[in-house]
Amino acid sequence: MTSHSILFYENQLKQQIMNNLSSEHMISLQVYIKILIQENPDDYKNINYAYLNIKRELVRAIEC
Repeated sequence: MTSHSILFYENQLKQQIMNNLSSEHMISLQVYIKILIQENPDDYKNINYAYLNIKRELVRAIEC
């Protein structure tokens, strides 16, 4: 169940990134994560793991 939860939050973060690219009203990922944690305090670890996975993925993409 935990891996499903992490994947869910990874998808939420990816969606937020895409929204930021196409919108004038940008919300930083850090702010978005704080909102997610406030709305889902029991999942704070999974949200942070998802953030780290997305961050790692972005860094790899930049390095290539």
